[in-house]
Amino acid sequence: MRRARAVDEEAKARDAGPQQQEEGAQRSPHPGRIGPLSSGVKLAAVMLWVWGLYISFIVVRQGHRDGSTTTPVVNVGEAPSDTRRRHGGAGGMGARRPTFRELNMIGFEKDSEEGEEWRTCRAYEEAELAQHKNKNQLGHDEFLRRVPPNPQAKWELQMTEDQDAEWLGLHNFDSRFEYGSKKADERVKKLGYCRVHMPSVPRTGSTWFRAMFETATSQPSFSMWQEGGTFKEHYRAFSSDDPCGASLDHMEGRLQSQKKFACRDLRPPNATSPILYKSHTPFFPSYNKPSLMPEETCMLVLLVRNPIDNHDAWQRYMYKKSIVVREYLPLWQGHLSHWVAAAGDIPIYVFRYEDMLLRAEEVLRRILHALPGGWNWSEDSIAKAMRLFGPKTAFEDKCGAGVRQMSVAEVEMVRLHYGAFMRHLGYRFIKK
Repeated sequence: MRRARAVDEEAKARDAGPQQQEEGAQRSPHPGRIGPLSSGVKLAAVMLWVWGLYISFIVVRQGHRDGSTTTPVVNVGEAPSDTRRRHGGAGGMGARRPTFRELNMIGFEKDSEEGEEWRTCRAYEEAELAQHKNKNQLGHDEFLRRVPPNPQAKWELQMTEDQDAEWLGLHNFDSRFEYGSKKADERVKKLGYCRVHMPSVPRTGSTWFRAMFETATSQPSFSMWQEGGTFKEHYRAFSSDDPCGASLDHMEGRLQSQKKFACRDLRPPNATSPILYKSHTPFFPSYNKPSLMPEETCMLVLLVRNPIDNHDAWQRYMYKKSIVVREYLPLWQGHLSHWVAAAGDIPIYVFRYEDMLLRAEEVLRRILHALPGGWNWSEDSIAKAMRLFGPKTAFEDKCGAGVRQMSVAEVEMVRLHYGAFMRHLGYRFIKK
């Protein structure tokens, strides 16, 4: 009976099939389509789609492995040949784009870099350094891990001779605009004068540079700090009223000093004259100062110094209030990275303290030529600046001198954790 019932039902289904198809065609809003796809067809379509994705993934992965990937590139301007070489152009690393680590480590731990000249600041052997600092020594760091002794270890602190290497020199400057960029022109038009901001890490050499700059331009510089001067409402910043200029000791915060310095013969700027404005932000978080006005800066001038000597000078200045190297280095790097990124669409000029030791007049001339118009200077004023405030200490006696104050653990921390960043500023710290 069951078999007979099944046969009857099958016959009924056959008879009803054409009728159901006809009714389905009448219900379908799209002529020519007969009902929905079967579940089997749907499953097959999904499987084919998944299989296509898998094949695409394998092809792309293999392309990345053998360097044959052809990722489209948007060209925003022809890069210099040396940039193409470092970033994988002809004669470089091939078609594969280098990783960020590869880019950051270029030239790191090499004795020389093709096409670049390096000058040794200071060379040291492990025997010249303390293995670690004891509790009674300035800069003792109880949390810094010691490193195993290696009597054969040697280090060299080097700097490139190129003043335009990596982040150094003039950037973001477009000669089509009076002040180097559309944004800078807009800010000067709104403010009425060009405000050149010089935000340095403390003890970088900004006071020395300002003394030379003031003498060359016969104009006082401005600061977010009082420095023995008075607050100028028009510029919302402090500046000295003395025609000879502020005391260099006062410019460095030693307001009780009575020491006399060479007269710079300065004249106050008029309402439309450009000004050089100094701060230590963000190393000192002084955003609440009314004189900072970052949105009205027309150009940045960033002075840098290698972190070993910079910390040594800061530690001697602050003495027992100073912070250890491990805590100082992130502030040093963060300050410089902040302004390189914050420059955005306005010109920025980056230069080194060590270059002032080697060639102060050339450095001063390069910056005077890079600054937007409105500054007055002459050959005589530059000669006077060099005569009064030229380098008094030899490069060989200053550059790298701070290494001697460090322990082996501190030296290795700088080399391993900050060596790649130092390379952007034209420094190398090599272990041999």
